[in-house]
Amino acid sequence: MGDGSRRAGRSKVWLTAVFLALVGLSAAYLWWTAQQLDRRMRDGLLQQAQLIAAAINWDRLDALSGTEADLGAPEYEQLKAQLAQTRSIIPKCRFLYLMGQNDGGEIFFYVDSEPAGSEDESPPGQIYEEATEADIRVFTEGLASVQGPNPDRWGVWISAFVPIHDPRTGDVAAAFGMDIDASDWRALIRSNLIAPILFSVAIAGIFWAGVALFAWRRRLAPEQTRAWLARHAEAVMAAGVCFWLTLFFAYESHDREQQARAETFAQLSVARAVAVLEAIRELRDSQLEGLAQFFASSEVVDRQEFHAYTRHLTKNPVVRAWAWVPAVPADARSRLEEAVRREGLADFAIWEKNTFGERRPATAREMYFPALYMEPARGNEEVFGFDLGSDPLRRAAME
Repeated sequence: MGDGSRRAGRSKVWLTAVFLALVGLSAAYLWWTAQQLDRRMRDGLLQQAQLIAAAINWDRLDALSGTEADLGAPEYEQLKAQLAQTRSIIPKCRFLYLMGQNDGGEIFFYVDSEPAGSEDESPPGQIYEEATEADIRVFTEGLASVQGPNPDRWGVWISAFVPIHDPRTGDVAAAFGMDIDASDWRALIRSNLIAPILFSVAIAGIFWAGVALFAWRRRLAPEQTRAWLARHAEAVMAAGVCFWLTLFFAYESHDREQQARAETFAQLSVARAVAVLEAIRELRDSQLEGLAQFFASSEVVDRQEFHAYTRHLTKNPVVRAWAWVPAVPADARSRLEEAVRREGLADFAIWEKNTFGERRPATAREMYFPALYMEPARGNEEVFGFDLGSDPLRRAAME
């Protein structure tokens, strides 16, 4: 009786030790998986923030003073609208903003994505009193980073910061910031841990099922041990463990393959996106600005002069066509149409598309924005006279 009690005691100790080892391994696996998820999410957030920062118009940012004097300035309003529109298409993103650093080392806001007058809006010049050493290093060292969770007066955040450099000097002139609520961040990690948790629970279940199976077999009378389950208990347990391991390694293999594909896709897409951004930046800051200055410095630019100036611009494969779109008041519409017809475009008229995409004369409005000059003209004949103001997106961009 004493030997039986000692064996039972040793068996319980052994089972407890094995179970605690399983719990420890499962906890370590879940912790490691959570860390990997957090790292990948931070990499993705930083990548996203870098792409958004690359799309910030430097000239608009450079025009800001970081004071209340910026309120109402076109550059301020354009940047604010850009940040608000960008935030609206990014799930879980709460704030986008641009920050600067004054001569005293304090970090302040230039502009944010909040609607004007919002309780959470940061007006231009507002000091960010909760700035951490990591925030300051973005300005002093020029290194992009993802930080947090860090608390401030608005909540607790996971934040990405990307320095924006002055293209003339290379110095850090501002920083772009992007905030994700820390609770949303943790919830996303937890949702991705469901499968690993189920695997951990399953192995614990298999372990205790085996303990119960062997305990049941020990209690059987000798003649009952010839039953199939009693005779094959070890095989059943081995099959259960092998089945679980097969599922586990299949899941891990599939997950790693998906991660590798996602990372490869992200690298390729970012490389192409950066190339597109650079092309658009060159188009905006050099070619389009040059064309605008050409018109601004000339009293009148006729069709032949426009053709001569844009001849080399049409070689840019990024651009399908270059157009001059003047603002034409309603009372000048008929005079413009007659003048263009005399130049040789006999069928010229200001037109728009109806709800079916069909051409029709532009309806009455205070101002028209017709495509007056177009290069290359060949292949774009049908565009002449189209009122870009009739399209809400184009009109908003022009305004």
